[in-house]
Amino acid sequence: MKSFISISALFACAFALPTSLPKRSACSAPRFVQYVQTFHTPAGKPLSLLPLLNDNTGVTHVNLAALHVNGPDKIVLNDASPNDTSFDQVWSDVAALQQGGIKVLFMIGGAAKGSYANLCGTEVPAVIVSKITTASVTLTYG
Repeated sequence: MKSFISISALFACAFALPTSLPKRSACSAPRFVQYVQTFHTPAGKPLSLLPLLNDNTGVTHVNLAALHVNGPDKIVLNDASPNDTSFDQVWSDVAALQQGGIKVLFMIGGAAKGSYANLCGTEVPAVIVSKITTASVTLTYG
């Protein structure tokens, strides 16, 4: 008897649910996210991000990877400081992408040993925000 009542209560709740969910207007536009982790050819020649903007790709977001957190003063994009001159072309391209309406984000973490542990500490996250906002390019979202 007890199970019958429980099952009946579940059915009553299920039938009381709406048959369709309202559309979420904030998410009505599709997103096309491009993950980018390679910024140079094996010979060191910079790879441009501009085709993502200029070649009618439909990309709405670019996720730059991977920002590794190796300690309070050891934040690198792949293997070099984000302020390294090897990224000058990247930051120039990022500014053009943002001006073209593409959102640009960082992926923090990756395979670097210690990124997760460092992010869970108290000192490192504040340092990351400080370093990113004072970098030669300001990445914005929103």
